[in-house]
Amino acid sequence: MTQKTAKLFLALTLSGLMTLSGAGLLCYSHSARGLPTCSAATLDLPPTQVSASRTSSASESRPPTEPDSTIVYEGEAGAWTPPAVLCKWEQDASPCLEDGDPFHETPGAQFLPTLDFHVPKSVQYWVVVRSSEGLDSIAQVTVNVFRSLGPPEADAPLHRLVLQKVDKPELGIAACEAARDAGLITYQAGCSQVGIMNELAQPTTHVYMAEGVLPYGQPAGEYRVVADARDYCDVWASHDGMHLQNHFTYVPVCAVEIDFTTVNYGDIDVCTNKWIEGDKVFNEAGGVAPEHNRATVRNIGNVDLKITVEQDDMQFGFLGSRENPAWNVEFDVRLGSNTSNEVTYLPYQRVTLPNMLPCGSADELNFSIHVKRATAGPHSGAMTIGCEPG
Repeated sequence: MTQKTAKLFLALTLSGLMTLSGAGLLCYSHSARGLPTCSAATLDLPPTQVSASRTSSASESRPPTEPDSTIVYEGEAGAWTPPAVLCKWEQDASPCLEDGDPFHETPGAQFLPTLDFHVPKSVQYWVVVRSSEGLDSIAQVTVNVFRSLGPPEADAPLHRLVLQKVDKPELGIAACEAARDAGLITYQAGCSQVGIMNELAQPTTHVYMAEGVLPYGQPAGEYRVVADARDYCDVWASHDGMHLQNHFTYVPVCAVEIDFTTVNYGDIDVCTNKWIEGDKVFNEAGGVAPEHNRATVRNIGNVDLKITVEQDDMQFGFLGSRENPAWNVEFDVRLGSNTSNEVTYLPYQRVTLPNMLPCGSADELNFSIHVKRATAGPHSGAMTIGCEPG
């Protein structure tokens, strides 16, 4: 791979002792909707010299019902009716409008994290509003976005956005039709797909949009969105219950990124445990090649996770039977500096490291090798690094 940091999904294979031919990202998605995956990167381990013998339904679409009675307000300027939010939806910039459900198998918007370090997720918020007093009577259209319904800040306010009116003939109607076809729209009671298109033909109905972001490190889950509108008499649609809320899903994705292309044990002695220490600095200072980076891993998904490791025998072999082998080599791995988190494992044994790697965090990966029996010469093999939800 040409870049210093590469990405892959599901598992990262390191082959040799220990050269990673591509630093990468490992990712596991909770969503089983046929999301695209990337092939695993291969990490080659250079020869080691042995010196001796040793989703609420996010649309929340409501069936058409009889419209509620219109509430009329009396004031010094006469009678007027408040604005009404007729429908709303969320979408992203992907061609399918929701990158977490490209085939629209689940109603409502499903979004994936960017899987880029410190890059937030952009979300567009669309609202269709009607004003019986004419378009000029709409003073403001807003959405309030609330955090995931789960921990750590369940349903806490995330941000408030003021929407801008879009050109209805050129953009608004087409956007509404595309969202309708994708199953993204939540409708007000008394509204339907056909009814909304009829409303959009009226001069008193228009389309509003704003783009916001889910900050990097926001957890997966259901995010609540409430749309409201007010007129110049400062009467809000919510005063009549004509505001509208729905939820979109931030699809859980387990993903890590590494900054190294090599784990090189170098020369080792039989019956000696040799550690290769990592660090917490993702990518070393300028001029340090990726194959010489000290191992660092960071969580760029939207769920807390644990690291998994598996390795072959690097051609050291075993004594005894294949059914009950006495391996000539064993390994250790540790995430972080706390030695209580060290895990010892044998060849072809997949282990899950005990400590968590939280969303948005980075830590060191430390590896060791202990050759029990061997003849002098080079040895190489393969390691697979993965991740799973914590």
